[in-house]
Amino acid sequence: MWENLPKIITEAAKSALGIWALVIVALGLLGFAFFSEAPLEYRAVLFVFTFIGFGLFGWAASRVKPAEPGPIFEQKSVSGQASLRHSDVHGGQKPTAEADAFLRRAMLSSLAGRNNEARKAYGEARTLYRQVENRLGEAHVLRGLGNLEYKLDHNDEARKTYGEALVLFRQVENRQGEASVLQGLGTLESALGRNDEARNAYGEARTLYRQVQD
Repeated sequence: MWENLPKIITEAAKSALGIWALVIVALGLLGFAFFSEAPLEYRAVLFVFTFIGFGLFGWAASRVKPAEPGPIFEQKSVSGQASLRHSDVHGGQKPTAEADAFLRRAMLSSLAGRNNEARKAYGEARTLYRQVENRLGEAHVLRGLGNLEYKLDHNDEARKTYGEALVLFRQVENRQGEASVLQGLGTLESALGRNDEARNAYGEARTLYRQVQD
């Protein structure tokens, strides 16, 4: 809650009621600071005044609408790069709608911290992509699994899974996906203090990103 407080205050202040609530709360808190030694009756009035302000602020904040979710297949990876979009997954082969659904569920579960659900959904998606021989879809699954294992500090498993994803992205000549996996590997190796390996992975990723931009 506290980390979202600045955003809540900003959004609530967009309405006149929210502004008045903030003013009341601020004045009430100042009043407590200046009149801490005042008689009980005065402090009781200040308490009621501040309580009303907090109530109005809470009501104004509750009217803030949450942000709309992004595209169905978009997720920022653990290493802070590359988004995964619907068109990326499909490539030249159309995977089953069920595989797409499992991949989306895995991403959302991972973001929500439901790691066991995410791993299971990734597994289901991978099986389905294999059935239709969609190597690009499977590569995205493996990259997501690598991100998940890295997040859980399963470093050996993350490195192995990233390696499998890298092979598939190279097979389908998807440089964007290849670069994102290499960046993830760089982050992993850097966290483990393997600086030479990290530098090499980052360098390869940088080259590929430049090629994609060109």
